[in-house]
Amino acid sequence: MNTDLDSLLVAPPSSIQEIVEQVFRSSFLSLDQENRINELLFQRRYSEADLELLDCLSLALLNHQIETEKRSAAKAA
Repeated sequence: MNTDLDSLLVAPPSSIQEIVEQVFRSSFLSLDQENRINELLFQRRYSEADLELLDCLSLALLNHQIETEKRSAAKAA
């Protein structure tokens, strides 16, 4: 049986919508997710709907509905 190693790896979410949906499901925003969102914004790979979702995410963060990974904890790991 031939298996391609690349097909076994889980690809990172390819859109802001996918990332934000993951964050809301878990109520947690990791540094990797935050960095991926920043990359997509920098590459201008977003839609109007993505910006609206980021607005909802920002409000959830401000209201402490979403936990975030602490930068100092990530450095220690």
